[in-house]
Amino acid sequence: MAPSSDDSKRLQPPSGISRTLEQKPATIPVQAASGVLGNIGDNAVTGRAESIRYSTDEEMIWQESPSLALLVPRLIKYAILMAIVLIACAVGRGVVGSNPAAQAALERGGIRATAEGRSAGPARRLGHKPRSGHRAAEAAADGNSSDGTSEAVPETPRSEPGNEAGLGLDRILLLIKLGFGGLFTLLLLLYLLKLKTTKYCASSQRLIVEEGSWHSENRPYELHRLGDAVIQRPLLLRMMGVSNLVIIAPHIELYGLRNADYVRDILRQGGQLEAQRVDKIRWR
Repeated sequence: MAPSSDDSKRLQPPSGISRTLEQKPATIPVQAASGVLGNIGDNAVTGRAESIRYSTDEEMIWQESPSLALLVPRLIKYAILMAIVLIACAVGRGVVGSNPAAQAALERGGIRATAEGRSAGPARRLGHKPRSGHRAAEAAADGNSSDGTSEAVPETPRSEPGNEAGLGLDRILLLIKLGFGGLFTLLLLLYLLKLKTTKYCASSQRLIVEEGSWHSENRPYELHRLGDAVIQRPLLLRMMGVSNLVIIAPHIELYGLRNADYVRDILRQGGQLEAQRVDKIRWR
């Protein structure tokens, strides 16, 4: 049988060599061939690929993102932790204020135990003003005994120069409070970003889970391979009308669904229909 005109156009024999039926076709790159194979290049597909893509009967049936109600349990947990931090700081401040040994230990470490240091005398702490002028002279004269001796007046303790430049205890406790508050706020914002970048969608053939902000992942699961599902309703989420759907095998967690019962039913029924379709194709 003589070769057709299309074959002669596709593979031309090298110049100077006569082609016979016994000779094998010359080896050429795929890109140099005409026809369907010649249309395949770098990052390109043929029209047949688009035809296969649009000829499928797969359709989207459900799409949802986690509810922002999931922020409420996380917010309550961070509020409780922040309250514990505030109570611990207040208790520590009270213990140091009533314990001179603890104050002395902090001052030796360069930390002022009080906002004014230990420079305030007993009279100033009780609200009395120091005496001046002739009243101070009279008090000194009254303090002299008949034998010429005078009672020793306790000197007001003065703060050491190094302690005045040290960091106060109140400021340290304030930094601790601000640090924990900033940490809890940052964690809450990161969790909010995670919720906003997570999407769940299901077609008639697949379940797709997309999550991640900086490192995004798109994981598809075939519906006919999904196992049993469990609906979890914690107290706070049940009060806000949302729940979690956990598929056992493979392990998939869908958080913050507004109607988890409906989602479980459509995934189950879709998986059954897809299993029947796959079996028909397998045994055709």
